[in-house]
Amino acid sequence: MRGEGIDVILVAVGMTVGFVVILMHLTGMWPCSILNTVNGSFLTNNPLTNYTASLTDGTHHLLTNLFQCR
Repeated sequence: MRGEGIDVILVAVGMTVGFVVILMHLTGMWPCSILNTVNGSFLTNNPLTNYTASLTDGTHHLLTNLFQCR
């Protein structure tokens, strides 16, 4: 009975990944082209959004290195 929750989570993650891969194949937008389109700096230099800007820039840098985009 305990493994039912884990099974549901694994199936949901697998279906989500499969759906994303199908969408990427149909649209031709692969991770590197998406990351090159979005330069990582969504926000201006507003002090209230400074933490969010650094978080998005860091995430963009991490994903660029993960997918080895040039």
